[in-house]
Amino acid sequence: MAERIDLAIIRQTSQESDRVKVEALFDEDMLIVLPPQHALSTAPSISLSEIAEEMLIMFPRAIAPVLYDEIISACQRAGFSPQLGQESAQITSAVSMVAAGFGVSIVPHSIRQVAATGVTYHAIEGLQPKAQVVIAYRSTEFSKVVRDFLEIAKRLSRNRDSPH
Repeated sequence: MAERIDLAIIRQTSQESDRVKVEALFDEDMLIVLPPQHALSTAPSISLSEIAEEMLIMFPRAIAPVLYDEIISACQRAGFSPQLGQESAQITSAVSMVAAGFGVSIVPHSIRQVAATGVTYHAIEGLQPKAQVVIAYRSTEFSKVVRDFLEIAKRLSRNRDSPH
């Protein structure tokens, strides 16, 4: 192992490893992405059950199994199994596929920052999937810089979650 990466802030993965420690930082809300001509495109928020009949654009499960399973489980809790359509290797590409008319998608809130024309973003009403963001680092990491960064990241995460 080259050990060139000290730590990474990533979406949760399901890979367990003795070589890498993973600690949760925060859960990010998800949004529904619709094309602007969709009947629900003017609604500020939408329940998952309202897109039960839509073709859902997802990324392959192998890319982000925890997030994939979270979205599928949320749909099932809303009373339906999603109709899976096109797959997108990148979450940001799913937004472009919605704009092209291939279906709808569910993406982490931060994806809204990607400048995309031809789509609308909507909060999810009720129980919604969450995209967990974690910090991953080598289990053998003893660098003071990395330990200090971890402490600051965890502190900021706690402050983010506490009411102001």
